[in-house]
Amino acid sequence: MNGAKLNEQTLGLEAPWSVRKMTLRRKAGEIEIEVTCAEKIWACPECGQRMHGHGSERRRWRHLVSCQFKTFMMA
Repeated sequence: MNGAKLNEQTLGLEAPWSVRKMTLRRKAGEIEIEVTCAEKIWACPECGQRMHGHGSERRRWRHLVSCQFKTFMMA
């Protein structure tokens, strides 16, 4: 099993979400995990109409500690 698949399982990610990139910053004591979504068409939560997603901004947030490294997620 590769590192991306291991992180997907430990983070509880399921399709359409997946790990795109992992970066280890040893000196900073950090792991950064970038996740991506394969879905490009979403359903409106109010009416159910299908539409393309747009206007989202990238976000970064703190996750649980992994092997003594601060872990940050990006999406």
